[in-house]
Amino acid sequence: MKSPSAGFNKPTTSTQSFKAQLVPCVDEFTWETYLDACGTQPALGDSLFLHHKFANSTLCEVLLKTGTTVFIQKVGQLNPKQAIIETTVINKVFVRYTDNNEREFVELNEILEESVARCLLRKRDLNLARFSHEHLHLMGEKMKDLIEIGEYFELQDEQDPRVVSIVKVLQNHSGLIFYGIEEKEEPIGCIHMANERCHAVGWGQQREQAGIAYHQNDQILLEKAHEKPVNQLIFEHNPVLRHTVKLGQMVEVVDSFGNGLIYPGYISAILNDYYFRVAVCTEDIDSDYELTAHSAHPFIFQAGWSKVNGLRLSTPEGFAPIGSGLPKEFNWISFQKMYQLLEPIDEDAISHPIVKELPEAMRHLEVLNQQNGILGTATIVRAIRHLLWLTFDHSPVQQPPSIFAVNSEQIFPCNFARDHNLPFLNPPSFRSLPALKDGEIRFGKDKLFTHVLTTVFQPPKQPYLPECYIKYDYFLPTVYFNHHCYVGPFLRADRVALLQKQYGPGTMIKIIKLIFRDLFGCFYYVNDFFKLFEWGERTSLPTLYAKKERRKNRQSELGKVLHIPRCESARTFAGWMRSILRVLQACPNLISLEKIAKECCPEKCAFEEQKNKLSIPALGPVAPLPPRDVLTRSQTTEKREPKKELKRSLPARPYAQRITLSQPPLPKKARPVREVTLQKPATITRNDQQENLAALAKFPKSEDDQSSVKMSIYEPIICPSDSRKESEKMKTQIASVISPSPSTSSITNNSIHLQTNPSTWDCADLQAYLEGQGVNADVIRFLIEQELDGSTFLNLSIDIIMEKGLKFGPALVIEGEVKKLKDAIEKHFPQ
Repeated sequence: MKSPSAGFNKPTTSTQSFKAQLVPCVDEFTWETYLDACGTQPALGDSLFLHHKFANSTLCEVLLKTGTTVFIQKVGQLNPKQAIIETTVINKVFVRYTDNNEREFVELNEILEESVARCLLRKRDLNLARFSHEHLHLMGEKMKDLIEIGEYFELQDEQDPRVVSIVKVLQNHSGLIFYGIEEKEEPIGCIHMANERCHAVGWGQQREQAGIAYHQNDQILLEKAHEKPVNQLIFEHNPVLRHTVKLGQMVEVVDSFGNGLIYPGYISAILNDYYFRVAVCTEDIDSDYELTAHSAHPFIFQAGWSKVNGLRLSTPEGFAPIGSGLPKEFNWISFQKMYQLLEPIDEDAISHPIVKELPEAMRHLEVLNQQNGILGTATIVRAIRHLLWLTFDHSPVQQPPSIFAVNSEQIFPCNFARDHNLPFLNPPSFRSLPALKDGEIRFGKDKLFTHVLTTVFQPPKQPYLPECYIKYDYFLPTVYFNHHCYVGPFLRADRVALLQKQYGPGTMIKIIKLIFRDLFGCFYYVNDFFKLFEWGERTSLPTLYAKKERRKNRQSELGKVLHIPRCESARTFAGWMRSILRVLQACPNLISLEKIAKECCPEKCAFEEQKNKLSIPALGPVAPLPPRDVLTRSQTTEKREPKKELKRSLPARPYAQRITLSQPPLPKKARPVREVTLQKPATITRNDQQENLAALAKFPKSEDDQSSVKMSIYEPIICPSDSRKESEKMKTQIASVISPSPSTSSITNNSIHLQTNPSTWDCADLQAYLEGQGVNADVIRFLIEQELDGSTFLNLSIDIIMEKGLKFGPALVIEGEVKKLKDAIEKHFPQ
């Protein structure tokens, strides 16, 4: 039965009443007005801008850090008392005595020098070692004020750190030094004072025996530089430590050219005890280059690091992409065999900064271009471990995000350029709703709607709208979906083309939900949606909630709740949506308050032809590469001609090639081509086979590495003197070390025949199965201690296993066994 009001003609409101009067977001750029228009905030955090904080700290705060053990001896006191520094403020030190836990402020002259208290200290502190009563008058000075214009310091070459130059300070912007040479008064470069390549005058002269040499005639300037040097207390606070890497070890490297890609590589040269070179293998052999690094370099990782963190590893030329299922699919064993390399680098050989709290995404900062000294705006779109993915807001064309380290000396807080009068690139202006005055109601909603409820027998004269949407700025005009704009690497262009062309007008929350619902349906891989917005729990912005439902064995289980940040008002919708689209690596004008013609996109994404192929960045999906339309944004159905295979001619040991001091390598250098000398296979004894087993156990194994297991394992093994039984036993041991996937399980046995469903196994059945598959006894004991049965074993993932304390290699073995059982269940127990 219809209600009495169902047949009444309700008054309607025309969409022309909500026509948006758009204005430029800012007339003259300032961070305050820009952030107000975007509804976002500047980047903050204890892990960011450490170099900037160092420059603004006093000398006392740097030398006498919190937690340092010191000895206090006051006037008239015979024996010094041990104390721990609780905090340091400018030139005051607050300590806690270890014997009675009393706390008090002490004077600097009451703290014993390290040379005096060395016999009392258990461990030497390098910063305390530089503390001297001779520098008490400088303890209250900031580090940035200790550098004066016209002073000299020594700088290691970026490509070859064994070469040292003497440079002159021409400008000092809060620790950001613009330097030059003696003959010219114009800056030739810029570097921050906290960089490990900066040293006091005379540093290279003291290390001539270690292979350090001055650049050309710079040694002549030593006498003049000694007359006016930069204070030596500024340097050597983060010295480079000795490395333990070996020639030929395999690594993963972040592309240093800012493309947001991760490549495989290997140690190509050892320069000295502190520096080494890494050969980076890109998609094009002509683009391969070498990178100079040290043990704390933020862009060097152990082989397999990208897979553990859910990132894409770009494959070098000659290999098919990971997960593509094509012949010559990349895996580390084939890569090692192709380049004749050693085992992967040890995890302990690389030390990265530990980040306790990751920075929030959709936060803004400034990025320095060290080539020209110009700063620009950037937005954080993702953070993993110690790495940040930044998109440049000032760029006229949408590009993949670049990767920076949290301790990078190229990132600065907002307003750094303005405070120091440095050149700055403003972001492009966009049109948004104007700001409201006090008491003003946008669109005249108080006259078009009513918030008074009526009975069903009394029809309202105006459409009903809750009071909060009338009184506050929570109502949006028409929002346009500009389909011709670039959709990014995560969204399918064919599905985006089918979406509606506009949303609203309507309430802000409803329109945002509709937009995210449609975007969610256009993702190539659903999990990418949750990965891109998993940082929503840490954001300070208002959030929407989304739940992920997993379907497994015809049972639905509720996944984690996803927090999606949203804007606070209609005024900030346009700027907030641009930030969301930058997270998706799409054109910022894809969803906008104004309808943009195909030829008029300010970001030039609709008609800017990509001269180079768009590589899927490391932030992209880990599964197979998306179809071709996501790379070219083309809807053509023409088949792509297969690329002609390029045969490589590689040296017998490319990493053994040394580069002399007088000829530093260029940033991009083609790999030398030599003829390969074929040798007869040598006879390998039983002792050599045991060494091969030990070497294979060091590889981080993954299911992606199994495509060439048979060739890489059995080809070099020749056992003419052993019996056939011993040879088959050795093959079984090797196959158990690398944990073959179901596709290669025929090496040890043709197939898995299950008599009972593994989901019904108890601990004893699971243990018997794993022992039959040749899994290591220590790994089996670890699983049994966790009280795992068959059903819980099938739900294991590599992340869960590593959280329980198992190392990366054994965790991949267990992951392979889980996948093997799941495939067998689908075959033998389809119900």
